[in-house]
Amino acid sequence: MSKPKAFNTWTPEQQEAWMEKKRDYARKRWEANRDKILEQKRKNWEANRENLLDKQRKYREANAEKFEEKRRKYRAANREKIAEKARKWREANREKFLEYGRKYREANPEKIAEKSRKYREANREKITEQKRKDSAANREKFNERGRKYYAANFEKERERNRKWYAANPDKDLKKNRKWRAANCQKAAADQFFVMAGAAQQISEAIGKPNQKTK
Repeated sequence: MSKPKAFNTWTPEQQEAWMEKKRDYARKRWEANRDKILEQKRKNWEANRENLLDKQRKYREANAEKFEEKRRKYRAANREKIAEKARKWREANREKFLEYGRKYREANPEKIAEKSRKYREANREKITEQKRKDSAANREKFNERGRKYYAANFEKERERNRKWYAANPDKDLKKNRKWRAANCQKAAADQFFVMAGAAQQISEAIGKPNQKTK
């Protein structure tokens, strides 16, 4: 249905009535010719793929704010539907998804690092608590992973530690004081128990002296 030439001179009520008539016509046509219309769109897409993509790109660039607002509203109204669709796609295309992620990380290391930094700053307490829980639940696994990483990145970790100590001398001294205090107390306690054990062994070896009889 082509728009009448006098359309712009009509009243809003007349325009809306005509638009509703057009929408009803389109619905009926779609219901009656669904397969035929889809096939025609597919052929048109295959024959004019580059032109259609370029047209879409130009439209998005010219209407960036409008397009983004439309997408935002759709995502807000269909959050669960979009998440479920994405989950199913990842499950069905796991290798493709992993490869895409790898290429994206290689092409955008600075962008990803900045995004990760902002997330850590905004969720510091949440991340620390989650790490604590994971470590407590998988202590052996985490310790083994840490040993392997340190062994494979010995020079890198030593350099990182050296830089940290140089940048944080006060924290380093405080940390060392705490460590020495904790280990001195432990050493003193160990020494006491060693001496007590030795005294007990000597006492048992000698035995009690016989009392003299009158």
